[in-house]
Amino acid sequence: MNIIDHMGLTVSRYDEALSFYQEALAPLGISIVMQVKAEESGGYQGAGFGRDGKPSFWVPRRREDRAAHPRRLRRRKPRRRPRLLPGNLGGGRNR
Repeated sequence: MNIIDHMGLTVSRYDEALSFYQEALAPLGISIVMQVKAEESGGYQGAGFGRDGKPSFWVPRRREDRAAHPRRLRRRKPRRRPRLLPGNLGGGRNR
């Protein structure tokens, strides 16, 4: 059984991230079991961490030609919390 399974974190500082995760995951017995180079895959570069030869946690390099999704970049308005009136403390609704 793997502690982490089917998870990945895209990083921009790939070499630093690999060093960090190798050190952080070593006490759990998790190490790099697979690496994919950009030349081999048409631009994708990443490392798969896992146990027993099965990669279950991926750390791919963020591709320079892909910008962040515009929806994630826009500023969000803070959500308003409903005022608690004496009526809705007992299960009533604001009107």
